[in-house]
Amino acid sequence: MEDPLRVRVVLDDRKMLTKSQRSEGLKHCWILLRPEIATISDLALLVYRSFNLQRSCPNGLLLSMDGFVLPPFESTCVLKDKDTIRVEHYCIALIF
Repeated sequence: MEDPLRVRVVLDDRKMLTKSQRSEGLKHCWILLRPEIATISDLALLVYRSFNLQRSCPNGLLLSMDGFVLPPFESTCVLKDKDTIRVEHYCIALIF
């Protein structure tokens, strides 16, 4: 049996979390990755639902680590125990 994988999650944007979530200290927290969280997209969905971010992030989330974007199709195997994942709003850029 593999050891569980724990990652640190950072939600820096004040507008992402509710006031009560911020007061609970949830802008910096740990998440345990269960085996069914196979892709970065699965991880983003877990964070999106766990923190109830539908209103504050209607276009979804962008996850990054060490200044590099984690592509949604990538396996969570790229993560190591105690990695820090930064969570940002996904912005849709319009090009004219």
